[in-house]
Amino acid sequence: ISEASSGDLAALANPYWSPAYPALIGGALFLLRPSPANEAPILQLLNFIIFILTLGAFSLFYRNWSRSIPELEQASSRDKGLFTLFAFAAFLWFTASLITIRLTTPDMLTAAMVFLFASMGYRATRPDAGWRHFAGLGALLGLGIYVKAALFPLAFAFIAIFFLSLARSSDLSRRVQLALFALTTGMCAMVAAPLIICISVQEGRFTTGEAGKLNYLWV
Repeated sequence: ISEASSGDLAALANPYWSPAYPALIGGALFLLRPSPANEAPILQLLNFIIFILTLGAFSLFYRNWSRSIPELEQASSRDKGLFTLFAFAAFLWFTASLITIRLTTPDMLTAAMVFLFASMGYRATRPDAGWRHFAGLGALLGLGIYVKAALFPLAFAFIAIFFLSLARSSDLSRRVQLALFALTTGMCAMVAAPLIICISVQEGRFTTGEAGKLNYLWV
């Protein structure tokens, strides 16, 4: 992070941590130039901003998800309001108790990405969805590895489940579905490829990240 804040962006490509969160920290330190005593408050401010972004991602997910539930769309304004209150209360409870804002980890940013994955997935299932929505979904899934390495294999699991569900519920022909599947998968791989190539060159073999080994040892 200290190298990134000094302008050495190559230091962000590392097999043991994903670059997005260190890049945000390095950018904040580079812009604000705090004294060592003020670095911790800057990190807490950054974490709070990420929390606000995560709340926005959850709001987008909730809006797209609720539109796909006929029972919720037909419910009374009172019931919709109560369910919305419950949904956001649950969001606040779990983010505060399981992730927390005070810890300097990429977990809150990871949660934001997961909500965006789900939101874009629901958007792509709507009748007015086009090729750009599937391309955007693939690109977003590919960006996951820049936030946390574990999101990369999960991206392909998401794509598989998504298209199996789409095959059962969509009126699209199989040929179109296969083309959309190829587009989404290809965009995911293409966006993730630069980071995978960098860390694979560093390790001297193909890898999508080495953080798993450290986590297994710690746990």
